[in-house]
Amino acid sequence: MLNFLWMLLAFAVLTGIAMVFYTHGRYSSVEGLLLAMGTVILVLLAAGAAQAFPIGFIVLLVLGGYGLLSFLLGKKQPLLSRRSFRRRDFFSPGYVLILAGFLYAVIAFAGNFLRHWDEFHQWGLAVRYMLETGKLPIYNDFLGGPHNPAGTGLFHLFFQLFSGLNIGNMHASSFLLVWGGMMLPTFRLTWKDWKRALLYAVIVYFSYFVLYYYPYTNLYTDMPLGAWAGGLCAWWCLRRDRRHALLLPGIVLFLLPLIKWQVGALFSFACLFFMAIILLIQENRPWKEHFTRASLKRHAKAGHITAFILFFLISLLGMYIWTLLIRLVAENPYTAGAITPIQPVAEPDRIPRTILACLRSFAISKLSREATIPMSISLFLALVSLVGWFLHKNMREEKFRRLYRWVLTWVMIGFGVYFLCIVYSYVTTFPYDESVRAASMFRYYSIYAAFTLPIFLMPYVRPREEILPAETQEDVKKGKWIKRTALAMLVFLLCNLNGSFIYCASHLNNDQILDYNHIERIAEASPEILDIVQGEKVYMIRQGDTNKPLSIALYYFQHQVNQRGSTPWQFNEKGCQMGNQQYSSPTIYDLPAYLLQGGYGYVWIYSTDAYLNENLPKAVVCDSIVDGGLYRVTPEGDGVRLTLVGQF
Repeated sequence: MLNFLWMLLAFAVLTGIAMVFYTHGRYSSVEGLLLAMGTVILVLLAAGAAQAFPIGFIVLLVLGGYGLLSFLLGKKQPLLSRRSFRRRDFFSPGYVLILAGFLYAVIAFAGNFLRHWDEFHQWGLAVRYMLETGKLPIYNDFLGGPHNPAGTGLFHLFFQLFSGLNIGNMHASSFLLVWGGMMLPTFRLTWKDWKRALLYAVIVYFSYFVLYYYPYTNLYTDMPLGAWAGGLCAWWCLRRDRRHALLLPGIVLFLLPLIKWQVGALFSFACLFFMAIILLIQENRPWKEHFTRASLKRHAKAGHITAFILFFLISLLGMYIWTLLIRLVAENPYTAGAITPIQPVAEPDRIPRTILACLRSFAISKLSREATIPMSISLFLALVSLVGWFLHKNMREEKFRRLYRWVLTWVMIGFGVYFLCIVYSYVTTFPYDESVRAASMFRYYSIYAAFTLPIFLMPYVRPREEILPAETQEDVKKGKWIKRTALAMLVFLLCNLNGSFIYCASHLNNDQILDYNHIERIAEASPEILDIVQGEKVYMIRQGDTNKPLSIALYYFQHQVNQRGSTPWQFNEKGCQMGNQQYSSPTIYDLPAYLLQGGYGYVWIYSTDAYLNENLPKAVVCDSIVDGGLYRVTPEGDGVRLTLVGQF
């Protein structure tokens, strides 16, 4: 209960910051919330660069308090508000739906463990590192990848500063990032349109289950990136007051590269291109007239060219800010090596094999492993094209019909460009074994699917006053077909639900999670082991086909456990496994040297096998080898003795 109250307080502060934008600018509550989320990330980024998270936290509290005062007293105290407003308008259907989504996530994800590989050694670890050290995860002592921007992690940190380290709260704030971005297109809907807002929200919520490999409960940055980019483009199409159209896209374009490295920058520039195209479409002129001298003068006079130059510079700054922080603030040379492309000179078959793998992934790879009906990106785009064409045919407003047709056309063209960029990235920057099988490419497809979704659903979030009243029986029939299409989409999404939905969308049935036995075992054993070892280092051995237990242990033990990529985690007849590779050396007989030189006080044999049972006693002095055995390391002669002190 106490945790729920802390999270509610955090959302209240977020709402207070949103109220600053609501009372001082022409922004709705939904726009204000997204701006508030961006403000949280920016303030904590600046504070983290100065190693002053507490100061950034205080600034956010003050902003939230000021926004609340402006909202409550601004109508009587002009100094607290720069415009007239109605308080009840703040609590729009979009705001209520975002709040409802947040409350659902806090309750549903309470008590969760981290679930997925990268969460343990990157995304969850980064949040814990920032909370415990007060530094951005850009320094050499951060065990994850410092080159991965922690934009989403900073948002999670905001809630952790209220509640303390809590994995369920991380999942709740991660869901809020996706949900907030997806709900942005509802910014103009009032309570007269609450059914539209609810229908849109329900379709978006169940689409998450169909469009992502790890739906709902994850800390991955893929869906937040797609949701914010797609939400921005849909917002740009639906906006009405163009005089105040700079701040929100400026913040989002800056933050996209901070949400996901490289791909975020690609989407930032893609959004910039889409926004320019949408601006031209909304002028409702023949295309050839847009490229004349008179057209350029018209756009320059309107400030469009200046605005887009500014947006471009903001996107460029967002692209390089994290790298600059690593090099200038942390003085960490790691990034220079991390961003150096892999040159495929020695692998002449890399390019054709990678292209074929990417095409195969495009055609058949499932976006979600949980949904009943397999949905590949090719099927998703085909359905969007088909349903979008049908919606377009039944729209009565010619201006919006034209906009919708052209926007969806450019979304399809944009995917072709995006696909080529991803293929190039796999060829030039991915390791050979991942490149030729297009490893995890379905996640990149999911980003584009999330980007497409709010744009595709724009017809359902238009305010009622913009929709022409039906004048003929044919108009009535068209309106009914649009509603029936939404219901058909909802039925299709509901048909995809199955037993997996429960553990994906809540903390229930956790035992169905892949590798849950390892997650639960290490999470429960780590406090006892850490209490025994008292700050000494633990060497973990895992005789099995995956090193995931070491990734899990990294989150809980951090610097007190050996790293799976630089030390052997499995020994076998051929030598050992380090990272995902087999090496001929070191061998089991080099283990004593590793233990002594690395300063390890304990060995945890997480799991053993026949090879280890037979050969470890030849390398060290040891009475018995047991699964889960924690052994004290003591020097003995030229080697070491392992003494069993517990079993976990």
